[in-house]
Amino acid sequence: MVRCSFLVWLAAGSVAFAADSNGDGCQDEYAGNGACVSVDATVDGTSTVGAGAQVLEDASIGPEVALGSGVVVAARASLAGRVAHSSNPVPVGANTVIGRGAQLGADHVLGSDVTIGRSVVAGERLTVAAGGSLGYAVQVGDDVTVGAGAVVGNLASLGDFATLGDNALVARSVTIADGINAGNGASVNGIVGPDVVIAAGSRIEQGARVRKQAEIGAGAAVESTGRVGRGAIIEAGATVYGRVAPTGLVGAGATVEAGASVARGGEVCAGNTLPTGSQVLGDGTWPVDGCAVIDSCQTIKTSVPGSVDGIYSIDPDGDGGQPAFDAYCDMTSEQGGFTLVMNLDTSDGHAMWWGNSLWTNGGTYGVADSNPFDGDLVSPAYSQLVGATEIRVVVHEQGVVRGFKRWNKPNSNALITSLNSGDNTVLGSSVVSSDVGALSSAEFLVRTTTTLYANHCVNGVCVSNSGGSPDGHRIGSNQAAPSNNNGGGIGNWSDMGYCCGVSSIAGRTCNGDTIRTASEAQGGWYTGYAGSHNTGTFGTDTLFPFNPTGTNSSCSQANWAQTNGINYDYAIYVR
Repeated sequence: MVRCSFLVWLAAGSVAFAADSNGDGCQDEYAGNGACVSVDATVDGTSTVGAGAQVLEDASIGPEVALGSGVVVAARASLAGRVAHSSNPVPVGANTVIGRGAQLGADHVLGSDVTIGRSVVAGERLTVAAGGSLGYAVQVGDDVTVGAGAVVGNLASLGDFATLGDNALVARSVTIADGINAGNGASVNGIVGPDVVIAAGSRIEQGARVRKQAEIGAGAAVESTGRVGRGAIIEAGATVYGRVAPTGLVGAGATVEAGASVARGGEVCAGNTLPTGSQVLGDGTWPVDGCAVIDSCQTIKTSVPGSVDGIYSIDPDGDGGQPAFDAYCDMTSEQGGFTLVMNLDTSDGHAMWWGNSLWTNGGTYGVADSNPFDGDLVSPAYSQLVGATEIRVVVHEQGVVRGFKRWNKPNSNALITSLNSGDNTVLGSSVVSSDVGALSSAEFLVRTTTTLYANHCVNGVCVSNSGGSPDGHRIGSNQAAPSNNNGGGIGNWSDMGYCCGVSSIAGRTCNGDTIRTASEAQGGWYTGYAGSHNTGTFGTDTLFPFNPTGTNSSCSQANWAQTNGINYDYAIYVR
């Protein structure tokens, strides 16, 4: 807040101004040590301004910040200040410069001689050691650390939990993906050229060089002797000690040993090691007889037991069919090898309710990246991956796992086949394993289900007629929805006889009156409606806005639904 020393009364009322007795544009309060805080700037009363520091017009300093001597906070820059940091106050070291319009989130700690460029936007808990530098318009996530003397070029993006070591160099427009937690953030200690993409959990060690437009996969490592050329791809879990020329490819879990090299366009096949002194010639492979087709995450895990979670290229139907695609693989849970086929973010604004055609039409949605849990995802694996014998449903909150259950899958079909196979088709025939103790009692699908169904309806058939209007869930169970008007699941549409002025939706006949509940995931109808399983909708994704009145008065609102305030998301894997 602006600290006011006097009042100027105007005809329209009173307006408070900071004192500036000599008219130099600097607040008197900070003038004793040669500092200048603009009369248009805001410094919280709990913060301090060091000798000779400058806080320019319209800049804002939050609570419990200690600006060191000679610090410059340029016009319209903002420092959120301390919220929960152990340092009290949080320091901004001597001679640090914070550029025009930069915005730093809470609990930042900046060393001396740091440069934060113009229009930098940083999340919470940014740490930049002495001499570190962030260029123009760099985007920084939460919990990012930049070491002493490290340099980040213009327009780069540093994802959550990224760590840059001392004297690391990250050139312009580099993208470092978000990590899910502190153990999953990327670590960069070497030199990275422009437009490089670096996945979560990867390492680029001091002395390593990664050239322009290269891609470094999840959990991959470029060791100190490693050299990666322009446009080369180092897939998840691979390790490079030697040299990879431009457009070379090192497959998932493969190793290029020191003194080995991959020529332009060459490939080291997944799980293989190119030994010291060996070379892959242009457009050749190692082994020389070619690379086997990788059809699933399980295939990768089998050939490379040490594979890490992340993005891998798979091709379920092999050469000559559909092209290979990137899939997210969970390689560590329950012996790993799980392929993510669908993620439902229940608050991303995209409602995967029963009538969303993506359940059945073979389309895709979203992008599989190193953090695929931030938004809905329908992977090509949902319609292409065959041969799986297990299905695993994970309840999470933006990637933080809350519970899971794994079932035997009764057939080897792609998951979409079951969704197109009629009502009450078994998806999971028996429970193999689970961890549901931490789940809310409002969640029934994963917590209580013994047999999992596709197109589940409580009265046996999901067809509306004069005898009733069924409650349907694209993925549900008898335990999660034990009776009509009671319970929920994933891909909800309760009372299918109502669908607002049309004769049918998704092949279901209805008379057009209202939409009762049509949400992405729910424990049940609105909490005021009778039923032991009516605990409301998870998240906010619904076909129409919630309006829990229990009436049929509107086709623009879901009058029988409400959010329960729990932001559970669902990830569906097969293995």
